[in-house]
Amino acid sequence: MEKIGIILVNTGSPDSPTEEAVRAYLGSFLMDPRLVSVPRPIWRQILNRKILPTRSSVSAEKYKIIWEDEGTPAGSPLNRAHEATATGLGSLLRGEGVIVRAAMCYAPPLLDDVLQELRALGCERIVYVPLYPQSAYTQVGSCVDAFGRACRRIDWNPHVELVYDWWDDELYLQAVVDSIQAAGFDPARDYLDLSYHSIPLRDVKHGDTYVDYVYRTNRIIVQRLGVVEGRWATGFQSVFGRKPRDWAAPLSTKILADWGAAGVSNVYLCCPGFAADCLETLYDIPHELEPAYKDAYRSAHPDAPEPSFTYVPCIDPYEVYPRILRHVLEERSEFLAER
Repeated sequence: MEKIGIILVNTGSPDSPTEEAVRAYLGSFLMDPRLVSVPRPIWRQILNRKILPTRSSVSAEKYKIIWEDEGTPAGSPLNRAHEATATGLGSLLRGEGVIVRAAMCYAPPLLDDVLQELRALGCERIVYVPLYPQSAYTQVGSCVDAFGRACRRIDWNPHVELVYDWWDDELYLQAVVDSIQAAGFDPARDYLDLSYHSIPLRDVKHGDTYVDYVYRTNRIIVQRLGVVEGRWATGFQSVFGRKPRDWAAPLSTKILADWGAAGVSNVYLCCPGFAADCLETLYDIPHELEPAYKDAYRSAHPDAPEPSFTYVPCIDPYEVYPRILRHVLEERSEFLAER
């Protein structure tokens, strides 16, 4: 029987929460032309002389706060969740001829190593699954580019099937709804911010459908939750550079600050576009987004009781996400259907 390799791919994480490791990771990640469109020679100088010397140390301090096992790659929350999802999916698809592996674009486990392993194991077909339910030029496009570069480096040209844009998968949508309800959300009492990684506006202008898919996803979620208009919002976060106006908006920091100033006392925040909790949820939310809300609330209502802010963790990577991905592949993979 022909063997099929399934690769679950994400961006990546530093090997450790040190300045050196973070600099190496960011140096690779930020050189991706889909992320920054400045000509490569000019951007390389800007990156090495101005950005990495300061951003590496700042980011390293943030990673230290969320790291789970000091000094080892296993301490990365993203790495742990990513590997757990691949292992779980492999168990669900257990059988002759299917091998599931986790890979990263800019950090170990690198695509080159994973592809070489799958080739050595006799895989002739690869199902490539970027773990972003809503496809974006900067995210899924970068993953596709990274795959092509890795194949050229190891001189392999397998048959490849790309599975992406599964924001409308029934199990995925219901898992998001279930996670919000399990966190205690009450549509009659609480406000809900559904926050996603932002993308450059230039991509939207050039036809990127990401923002449209984000809004479609959210409308289904809030309808199932029974949230009325005016008590929920679509927000964006994680912009890069000094010009937030060049990124998809509204930013969640502004939404939350406006709610705080208006006296909204119960807020929930969920990030449906993130496959696993990582720096952008485990650090940014408690240290940037939540303070934006609470500071605005306290400033406008100094005598009011403390407001309530609840972050809804990403979908469980051990059992729930593997089941979602199995369903996605059963519905959309021609390679698996032909087995």
